[in-house]
Order: sequence, then structure tokens, then C-alpha cells
Amino acid sequence: DAAGFRRLVDESRGLTAEQRRRAFRALRVTTLEAVRNVKVLMPVDTGRARASWGLWTADLAKPNAEATEADAILRMDETRLETVQGSNVPYIGSLNDGHSRQAPRGFLDMAQEMAELALDQRLAEAGVLF
Repeated sequence: DAAGFRRLVDESRGLTAEQRRRAFRALRVTTLEAVRNVKVLMPVDTGRARASWGLWTADLAKPNAEATEADAILRMDETRLETVQGSNVPYIGSLNDGHSRQAPRGFLDMAQEMAELALDQRLAEAGVLF
């Protein structure tokens, strides 16, 4: 659920150019940190799901012919102060639902909560308050 981030985008329309630059820097750093956190929290069998989250990393635990860079989703839009991260691997939802004994249910939700807290802190430190 990205409703909180959409609210921030809506409220960002009145920012100065310098405030927008600082806000995007905070968003970019937080996004990359969130990608890293998801990869750490995600259960691993072959490594395809972890490798595909956000930035493609070819650190597969087992060779997997289906794993490709096209699995990864990461977009950053400075104009809209928006980022999107994810994976095209079809079983990511099942992993997040707890279908693996290697990671707790809701690891994506945990990573999102951590990112929201980190972004709020970074925006405050950058003097960009909504």
C-alpha cells in the first residue's frame, strides 16, 4: 500500500527546488536501503527472488535458467518524487505470505515499515517536512 507515499507526493507540490532536491535524495537513499533490507529478509532457495528484487544482483544460490535481469523492478522519478521497487517473479507474494520456513510471514511489510520510518527521519533531517 503506497497511500502514504502518494500523500507525500501530493503534499510535495509546494516545495522549493532545493527542498525537492533534498526530498528526492532522501527518497533515493531510503529506496536503495529498502531494496537491501528486502534482500536480507527474503527467504532463499535458488536465489531468484532475492536477485530479482529492485536492483538485479546475479547472486543466485543455485543456477536458474529462468532468472534474468528482466525480473527486477526499480524506477525512480525525481519529478514526481516517486520510486517503485519490486520483482516480476510470480511467487514473491507466496513468499511474503509465509510459504517458506526460512523467513517470517510479512517480510515485505516489515521492510516497508522500516523504509517509512527511515524516510520520515531523513526528510526531517533534510528540513523537508510535510
